[in-house]
Amino acid sequence: MFHDLSSSIRKNKKKPPENPDYAAMIQERIPVWDSIWSNTDPGDEKFTREMLTGLFRTLGIKKKDMPEILWVPSPNAYLRELKKGEQILFICSGVNDCCWLEDYFYLDDLGFEIFESDRQRIEAALWAKITRNISFMPGAETRVFLIDRPEEIHFEASTNERGMRRVVFHNETGPAIRWRDGQCSWQYQGIIVPEKVIIEPGGITAKEVLAEPNAEIRRIMLIRMGLDKFVKDAGGKVLDTKIQPIPVATWKRMKLKPRAEPVLNELLHLQIGNGFEHRVIRVVDPSTLREYILGVPTTVNTVDEALGWTFEMSAVEYGRMVAEN
Repeated sequence: MFHDLSSSIRKNKKKPPENPDYAAMIQERIPVWDSIWSNTDPGDEKFTREMLTGLFRTLGIKKKDMPEILWVPSPNAYLRELKKGEQILFICSGVNDCCWLEDYFYLDDLGFEIFESDRQRIEAALWAKITRNISFMPGAETRVFLIDRPEEIHFEASTNERGMRRVVFHNETGPAIRWRDGQCSWQYQGIIVPEKVIIEPGGITAKEVLAEPNAEIRRIMLIRMGLDKFVKDAGGKVLDTKIQPIPVATWKRMKLKPRAEPVLNELLHLQIGNGFEHRVIRVVDPSTLREYILGVPTTVNTVDEALGWTFEMSAVEYGRMVAEN
C-alpha cells in the first residue's frame, strides 16, 4: 500500500507556471468535480477500511488505540448506531474533502508545492482514497462511522463571472439524494424542504407558507405554489407598491435581459379563513432576483414602513439608508 503511494511522489521539483491562467485551470477541473459529485457507485468497504487503518498508522496511532470502524448505508443508519451518551467529535464530508484533495494534488503536480513533506503527501493520498468511497465520516472518541455513497444524486452546478463554482443538490420531481437503505433528502436549490414541497406542490396552502419560520424554505414553498395562487389562497389585497431598482450588474451576472416592466416590492394584506389577518411584504432581492415573503405588523401601511421594520428602522430611516447606498 505504502509502496504504491510512495512511487507516485515527485522526485524532481517543478516550478509553478508563470502567470497561471486560473480560469483555464478551473475549466479543466470542472469534469473532475462533477464526476466526484455524481458518483453513485457503492463504496468499497474493505478497501476503505484498509486505507483508514493505514492513515491511523501513519498518524502514529497504535493498533490497540485505533477506533472501531463501522460501515453504514445512510445518515439515519449511523444515528441508529449511536450509543446513548456517545458524542460526535467531528464530521468529514467525503464529497467536499475529495474535491479539494484532488485539487491539491493537481496544483502540487503543477509545481505549487502544496505539501510540505513526502509524509504529508502520503497522508493526503490515503485520505483522498478514503473520501472517494464515502459520503460522510462522523467520528466519536472510540468509533468512526463510514457512511456509504448514495445510490441516487441530483444536483445543479453553475459558475459565476469570476469563475467561482457553485454546486447544490436539487430535484424538482423526487428526492435530491436517495441512500442505499431508502432514506431520502428532499432539496430544492440546495435547500432541504419537506417532502410535500417536492412531490405535492399543488397541495401547499398559504397558511402553511406563512407558518414556515425559515425564510429560505418559505421562498421555495412560494416558488412551488406559485405567487398568484398564494395571494388568491390568502385573500390577498395589495396595499402599497414600490419599484425595486435592480443594478445592471445583477442582470449581467444572472445572464438575463432587464425586464421591460418594473420590478415591484408589494405590501399585501391577507385574510385567511375566519378572522386570521396578516400583512406581508413581497420583496425582491436586487442582488439575486429571488422573491421573499416576510411577515410584518398589521400596523404598517407602506412598503418603506414594512422594509424599515425588518431592519428595525422607521420608514424615514430606511429611505435614508437606501439613498446613501
